[in-house]
Parts: sequence; C-alpha cells; structure tokens
Amino acid sequence: MKALTGILSEAKAWPRAAVWPLALILCVPMAGAQTQSADLPSAPMPNVVKLPGGVVVEQGMPNAMPLSLDDAIARGEKHNLQMLLVIQNERIVRGQVLTAENSLLPSLTAKGAIEAQEVNLAAEGFKTSSLAEFGIAPGTFSEIVKVNTASAQLNLNQQLFNVPAYYLYRSAQQASKVANLTTLNELGGVTLAVGSQYLLALTDCERTGSRKGR
Repeated sequence: MKALTGILSEAKAWPRAAVWPLALILCVPMAGAQTQSADLPSAPMPNVVKLPGGVVVEQGMPNAMPLSLDDAIARGEKHNLQMLLVIQNERIVRGQVLTAENSLLPSLTAKGAIEAQEVNLAAEGFKTSSLAEFGIAPGTFSEIVKVNTASAQLNLNQQLFNVPAYYLYRSAQQASKVANLTTLNELGGVTLAVGSQYLLALTDCERTGSRKGR
C-alpha cells in the first residue's frame, strides 16, 4: 500500500516538473516582447484616411460630436455614396453637352510666323557704284541686307447646318436636365433620411431621460 502511494505521488509530481520548463520557455519571449513594445512609441491614429483615387475616408471619433440638424444634413449630403455618384454623373453629362455643342460652333484657326533672311544685293545685280549718279557715296549702303518679316493668318470654317449634330446637342441638353433632376431628387432623399434619423435620435433620448426620471 505504501509502495502504491509512492508511485501515485511520483506520477502526480512528474507533470508539474515537466510543465515548469515549458512555462519558463513560453514566458521568457513574451516578457521580452512586452518590454520591446513598451519602448516603442504608439502609432498615430489619423482621423482622415486617404485611399488611392483621391477617396477620403473619415475615421470614427472617440467622443460624441455635437451636431445640429443642419450639420447632420450637411454631413449626410457630403458623405453619402449615392449622392457622390449622381453628382459625378451630372458632371459627365455636362461634358457630353459641351462636346456636342462644340460640333456646332465654327472652327477658327490662327497661324503666325516670323522670318529673318539676308539678301545679297550684289548677287541680285545691284551695284553700289551706280549710287554715285544720285550723289550718294558707294559705301553708304551695304551689299548684304538683313530683312525681318512677320505674317499672321486667320482661318474660319463653319458648316451652314449640321442636322445630326443639332439633334445630338438637343438630346444632350435633355440628358443634362435629367441628371440635374436626379441630383435634386437624391438630395431630397438624403435630407429626408438624415432628418428623420436625427429626430428619431432626439425622441429616443427624451424617452430614455423620462424613464430614468421615473
């Protein structure tokens, strides 16, 4: 009986003896890692994150931000994804209107040039000795003359009437009106949604406060 008790006591003591070295091995690197991380400064948490393509994402703030109804609606209109998409679509349609309108406008081109050249009067047959007949000394004029010339030209090209371009311009104008109305419709929807949520939040605060008062 004493021998069996000794065997059981040795069996119970063996796992503890085996676990202690393993615990020491695991604890030593962790302690070193904690000491190393404690020496390093904490990374800053920016409030604004910039993604590729110019997309800006604002991070949540740790504290509550006091917002009025107008401030909440303004932030909703600024950060709503569908609102940004319809505004971008309206800009694209405006560019298409300008492209269609450009085909109806006259084409005007301007061209200018400045040239400098030297003329050899002797090679052209002019003789300085002939100036003596007019009482002018032969050495008064040089046989090589520098001449500077400037020219400008304007060209105007206009089609009398382009039927396909005209109807394309009219359709682009209607598309611009549709894009503008879509933007106004989305703006009203965002304003209504944000305003409703703002009023619901105020109602919940009032109900919570009345329950606490009871």
